[in-house]
Amino acid sequence: MTSLVTAEMAVRAASKLQRILRAGNRMIVVSAMPKSGSTFLTKSIAAATGYRHSYLACAYGNVDQELYLPKIVDAYGRGTVTQQHFKANEHNLELLQYFGITPVVLVRNIFDVLVSARDHLVHENLHNLPGIHVAAEFLEFDRKRQMDFVVDFIAPWHIGYFASWCRAEANGFPFQWMSYEESVVDWPRAISRVLEFYGVPRTLEMITRAVETLKKAPREKTRINQGIVGRGLTHLSAAQQDRVVQLTRYYNYDFSRIGIDRPVAAAAMMAPMGMKPAPNATLRAADVRVLTRFQLGGRMDACR
Repeated sequence: MTSLVTAEMAVRAASKLQRILRAGNRMIVVSAMPKSGSTFLTKSIAAATGYRHSYLACAYGNVDQELYLPKIVDAYGRGTVTQQHFKANEHNLELLQYFGITPVVLVRNIFDVLVSARDHLVHENLHNLPGIHVAAEFLEFDRKRQMDFVVDFIAPWHIGYFASWCRAEANGFPFQWMSYEESVVDWPRAISRVLEFYGVPRTLEMITRAVETLKKAPREKTRINQGIVGRGLTHLSAAQQDRVVQLTRYYNYDFSRIGIDRPVAAAAMMAPMGMKPAPNATLRAADVRVLTRFQLGGRMDACR
């Protein structure tokens, strides 16, 4: 006899039951740009709260880390903290909304991110950045060609990631922005703000102890690398920086949160429509101001 109950129906029924039995979801979810300190942040949160670190995607590796319903069902209401690199697409937003999860979105200066991504590929792993497929020959490239690869393949993912959350914010989806530059100045206070946001207060002393303990752990556990603010400008050529900036020309969003401060250029809006911009409307790296750590600190305004 053919079963009338599919696996999908069973999972959705289980999700409804979990929401009834565990009314308080007790889930802290951080969506983050890769190489933004998210592992250290969430492991510190787990240590300070006693929450379990939980991964909510279907697999590891270089897959796009989409939220996966069965994993959310298993984690719901158990007291978990999640760090994942997922975009604000319709699928992910629907699951977040269904389970009443309001995420923190952690971002970092994109030029610094790209330098850290190159270091990650060279020194750690070629096959675990989301949505990126890297050949073994990458390790034989000279540094310039490695950075060219990062600019051509990894920068577009990050621009799309940031743009997706700007669009979600413009559409009224609730979440909390957070920046690496602001957090690295004082990790305990940054973590305290996250816990207050989720209504899970801990004393600053408790959080500081958790942070200091984790700092002594092996680097492979915390994923903390050099973390130097502003080194992207010294490791990327002007031409490489310009190519990153050009990726933003398709969006009418403020990219200053990730280190690109520019007006919405006329060329950016006209080129996709086949219109000819004025000669002085071309968007170039020389036309943008790259924000420093001190200019980024404390910025909590909405994407414009």
